[in-house]
Amino acid sequence: MHTIKKILILGLVILPLFSSATHNRAGEIIYRLIAPFTYEIEIITYSKDPSSADRDSLKISWGDGATDWLYRANGPDGNGNGIPDGELLKQDIKKNVYPGVHQYPGSSSFYILSMNDPNRISSIVNIGNSVNVPFYIEDTIYFNFNPNQLGFNNSPVLLTPPIDFANVLDTFYHNPNAYDPDGDSLTYTLIPPKQSLGTDVPLYQNPDQFPVSANNNFTLNKQTGEIIWATPQSVGIYNIAILVREYRRVGSQAILMGTLVRDMQIIVDDNLNDPPRIKELKDTCVIAGESLILNVSADDPDVGQNVTLTAEGGPFITPVNPATFSDNVGNPATGTFTWNTACDHIRPQFYQVVFKAEDNFSVPLTDLESWQIKVVAPAPENLIAQAQADKVTVSWDDPYQCASFANFIGFSVWRRLGSNNFTPEKCETGLAGRGYIKIASRQQNYSFEDFNVNRGNEYCYRVMAHFAQSAADGTEFNQVKSIPSNEVCIEMIDNVPILTKVSVLETDASTGSIQLSWIPPSTDTGKLDTLIDGPPYTYDIMRADGLGGSNYILIKTVTRTSFHQLKRDTSHIDSLINTSADAFNYKIDFYSNGNLIGSSDPASSIFLSIAATDRRLKLSWDEEVPWANFKYDVLKLNPLTSIFDSIATVDSAFYEDQGLINDSLYCYRIRSYGEYNALPFLDTLKNWSQEACATPIDTVAPCEPIVNVSNNCENFLSEPQDTVSLINFVSWSLPDNTCGADIIQYKIFFGESLVSQFVQVGSTFGLFDTTFAHDLTGNPSGLAGCYSVAAVDEKGNESDLGPIECIDN
Repeated sequence: MHTIKKILILGLVILPLFSSATHNRAGEIIYRLIAPFTYEIEIITYSKDPSSADRDSLKISWGDGATDWLYRANGPDGNGNGIPDGELLKQDIKKNVYPGVHQYPGSSSFYILSMNDPNRISSIVNIGNSVNVPFYIEDTIYFNFNPNQLGFNNSPVLLTPPIDFANVLDTFYHNPNAYDPDGDSLTYTLIPPKQSLGTDVPLYQNPDQFPVSANNNFTLNKQTGEIIWATPQSVGIYNIAILVREYRRVGSQAILMGTLVRDMQIIVDDNLNDPPRIKELKDTCVIAGESLILNVSADDPDVGQNVTLTAEGGPFITPVNPATFSDNVGNPATGTFTWNTACDHIRPQFYQVVFKAEDNFSVPLTDLESWQIKVVAPAPENLIAQAQADKVTVSWDDPYQCASFANFIGFSVWRRLGSNNFTPEKCETGLAGRGYIKIASRQQNYSFEDFNVNRGNEYCYRVMAHFAQSAADGTEFNQVKSIPSNEVCIEMIDNVPILTKVSVLETDASTGSIQLSWIPPSTDTGKLDTLIDGPPYTYDIMRADGLGGSNYILIKTVTRTSFHQLKRDTSHIDSLINTSADAFNYKIDFYSNGNLIGSSDPASSIFLSIAATDRRLKLSWDEEVPWANFKYDVLKLNPLTSIFDSIATVDSAFYEDQGLINDSLYCYRIRSYGEYNALPFLDTLKNWSQEACATPIDTVAPCEPIVNVSNNCENFLSEPQDTVSLINFVSWSLPDNTCGADIIQYKIFFGESLVSQFVQVGSTFGLFDTTFAHDLTGNPSGLAGCYSVAAVDEKGNESDLGPIECIDN
């Protein structure tokens, strides 16, 4: 009996495939990972019922050469054949679900899952002869990456069915209401429906072409998937297709993980019925851990009708703390959305909820309201800072509210000079544009020690928490930042001297000099206590060679018997040094009664370097100073006055001087302007670099010539070959009149083909000598060959070979 039953089933499945029946309305394929490279899929179709072409099974093409028959699994088994009959919805619409499981052989670039079934229902307005057009849907699973690095992918789940009803001259709203279980970003695009792989249905037009009118506009929101048709003009059945793309973000790169195609049907009627209306909602955000409660209401202008108000979306199917909505029927109808959010809900993408109001007319009309919710990570709380002799320690509350969430990867610490004491908006994440610089990341502790600090500055800190999903090899994707913490600011203890000037006075290899200036230690409360740290007081002025040099030597000692006397010692000129070759680094050690109290933060002189090129000099300079330089003057020696004149003011350590004369000497200096942000009583700090000179030289090759080749072989077709001179005439030009004024030679190269080795066959001399006759008489290949030309300027700079031009016999 079991065997007979199987035979009957096969007969029921196969026979309809050979009929020209019409039944398909809409559908899609969804897939879910159940093991590495193994997917559970569902073909979901919506068909006309009753139909002689009802399908107990459908054939799936897995995209790797394999196919399977998948049997329907939903609805009752009315005929007792062991296969469910599908789920009858409203009017003559039936939903069919065909599940299956498949294991792929391994990574390929991608696999296309597809299903093709004849045919569509008849009388679809915007598809030519739809009754004879096959129904085709597909998904793409991408494996053009290592799954160990990005993880596997699940398709989005489309929570709103792909069949909907519209009314003539009433604005139509629809949203597929996609939820991506992986938290990937989704985009939506309208495409023509397909009849097979790569083939659109015939004569397809968008619904707003029936007829074309200023009042007939059909749009799809690329980010939310919402469709607005304002307004349908003609009764009929219309089909569209929506391509959904999934992107997984790794750093700044968005990687395509998969695609899904939904084939959707819109049935437009002309009834004396107005759709219900949901009161407009504003998108919102919520901090993880907070409860989100929203009252929603809808009404219908038609007296005597009731409205059913429902809601669907991602928050209702999250595995942790799913949302609830109290469905309601009435006119008006009201419902309450409640979601107790948790750290598990943190992700970069918004959650979407679609509220649906449907009236109870014989052909019901609906109104949709799409509501987006962003769940953000809470800020680390109660950040504090403490300054010590050589560091600042910042700390914050332990534990952090979401530290136990599996996607938590640590804290980042951010710093700026001076305060930006803004209060973030409720859901404002990150610190972009706020002037902070990240100084630490992936911190697992609840404190951080910042040693890169200098006295005289106010440092301000904030902390953020970070989250990401991780693949098997640890690669992180879909990263998320929290709201930033409160700001905390602190000044370093200035109980030692603070350098304010390291300025080159004289540039020379042996008699150069640099001026140093400083301010003495502060005796304000909490700083130097002269009752505890008494006299005598000593400054040891130390010097090291080079930027950031650390091999210090003592160059001068100053000792005073009282702090009052010491306060008058605030400058020194360091003489007889080579300021031409390198910078120097300085610090001042401060002693009380022979005991080292501490050292100033080191500061270097500015060192200017110049790189020469054709008619230009590229100036760059370096310094390592504890204050902040905010602008620089570039000065050039005027040979007529022997004075350095300012030619530019810049805010970065680079300047290019152009329009110069090659082989002429030019000399420059840099003057910096800086400040300590915690010492406002100081005048602007001005410091000079050494004098540096250079000569622009031509190191730039000319442009690559563009070649043209011709011959007059057609004039000799009737002549004996041994009496004909075979000559190709080569000419060339420059793509830009300004890139080769100093050309003195052209080199002509020849190769028998594009891939053969090119050899030089001639030269011309002079900028305007741009023709060459290449005699190939006796060449076995005749006139066939390829040419390229290189240009040489008066300094010997040779261009690359220009574009290759070939000619046949």
